[in-house]
Amino acid sequence: PASNPSLGGMVSTSGSGLSTIRYGTTRENVISLVVVTPQGKIVRTRQKVRKASTGYELTQLYIGAEGTLGVVTEICARVFPLQRKRAGVVSVLPSLRSACEAVVSILKLPRGSLARCELLNAEMIEATNACYGTTLDCDPTLFLEFQSNNIEVIRREWERIKQELMKFGVRGTQYSEKEKEIDKIWGAR
Repeated sequence: PASNPSLGGMVSTSGSGLSTIRYGTTRENVISLVVVTPQGKIVRTRQKVRKASTGYELTQLYIGAEGTLGVVTEICARVFPLQRKRAGVVSVLPSLRSACEAVVSILKLPRGSLARCELLNAEMIEATNACYGTTLDCDPTLFLEFQSNNIEVIRREWERIKQELMKFGVRGTQYSEKEKEIDKIWGAR
């Protein structure tokens, strides 16, 4: 999906965004929907009472239906508090295989502040450099973002992940806690 998708678009396509690692998928975060069917009937997929478990799970049926079963007009979704601290990382790995293995290994580690993890292959990095005027190495590159209210939590998790990346031959890493640099890192992505 796009970097700034709409909530309706995410529900319609059952999209998962850049922060799925930390916050979960669209399906996991939508509590209920109001849908207008092709016949004009208004369907509320969940009762106001939280513990209503009778009947079909209509919320999950409509998520990802891309408007074929009805038009979503209201969404009730879980919300999360904003985290005050961020850090961003760009790490270059020697091969796509080692990069993929590194990601799988990282995702097996205990997580607390890792919010985003994205891997771009060499061709995507080359295209990014051409389009945005960046000078990233044209090798498989891992983009990470950490979010927490405590910068020390971020630093500790980054240290664990950095050690893990070293097992896969990481060749270069750029780490930043500065907002503008983090946005620049993700802008290149």
